Amino acid sequence: MVLLEFSMSPFDKGESLGEYVARSLDIVDRSGLPYRLTPMGTIVEGEWDEVMAVVTACFERMRQDCNRVSTSIRIDYRAGPGGRLASKIATVEGKLGRKLSTQPAGRAHHGCAASAANRAAHRPVPSPPWLLPSRTTMVRLDGSM
Repeated sequence: MVLLEFSMSPFDKGESLGEYVARSLDIVDRSGLPYRLTPMGTIVEGEWDEVMAVVTACFERMRQDCNRVSTSIRIDYRAGPGGRLASKIATVEGKLGRKLSTQPAGRAHHGCAASAANRAAHRPVPSPPWLLPSRTTMVRLDGSM
């Protein structure tokens, strides 16, 4: 089973590309394959030929009126059943012993967003030491300060 993450956009259409992204997402959604839209791309799950057919269909549609198209693709293949879009997150949550807020607050996406009560129950995570203010002491190579 393959998880394929891709982003595709035209280079010759200016800054606002929502129209072109929406056309691709229409193709992804109509494919019937499980997928997850993220701010930086789309993850599609299926057999190799299925996910590659979706990317190809998106490309073929975009090249109809775009002279230059940029595409980034990452592929993770693992033998076995599907369902990895959800199971990979569930595995990490199981190791942490809590649900993660994998969606922006207040926004639901295919039922994946944590509830407000669940988000409120999360304790703030302390900053790692390298992000905390510190006093710097310069030590010379000879050991003096």
